[in-house]
Amino acid sequence: MVKNKSTVNFGICQGVVRANPFSPMPGIAMFDVRVKSNRKNPKTKRYEVHVLNFVAKGAVAEEARKTIHDGSIVFLSFHLEERTNVTDNGVCNFHQERVVDKIIVRSPYEYGAPGYTNHGVLQGKYIGITKIETAEGIYDLTIMLNDPVKRRPQHFSFIVYGVLGESIEKRFVKGQTVLVEYKIEKSKRTRRDGKVDHFTNLVLEKIV
Repeated sequence: MVKNKSTVNFGICQGVVRANPFSPMPGIAMFDVRVKSNRKNPKTKRYEVHVLNFVAKGAVAEEARKTIHDGSIVFLSFHLEERTNVTDNGVCNFHQERVVDKIIVRSPYEYGAPGYTNHGVLQGKYIGITKIETAEGIYDLTIMLNDPVKRRPQHFSFIVYGVLGESIEKRFVKGQTVLVEYKIEKSKRTRRDGKVDHFTNLVLEKIV
């Protein structure tokens, strides 16, 4: 079957569930999955563990509540969504969500390591890339997705490191259709008051 009005927007993740799913409202389930990185942190020389946040909706949310729990080894397929939140002051904030499409739970009778994986693909319009002035060799890439279901454009930001970020602006023009491959990583930043901010980043691995 050929779909002419669909979009390329999907990812896969396999890891270990941390804590039972949380339902802030009917038809919604939120849960975290621990995934080990496939590259060492250049500072610690260790493979870091990232706790990734996912949201399930509708029937998938009900399935999540019934089938997964703290310690479950799960394989997920998901897609990215841009969610808009308007504050009491009228300020419009945009958030990126990882929305689960399918859940496969490994049987507790199966043996072996979780076999961590964390990978996504998105096709959209190249909007631009800017250097993050407060960081060395880190760039912010914006891709626009025209979603035929939501009937409005969605914008997604990707973190790009090093020479890959330096080359993108020379290779692509605004409005050009591109395909990006990414992984999800968590990062944190300590503020001057000592509090720690946590961020979920889509880290670019390839763009064509």
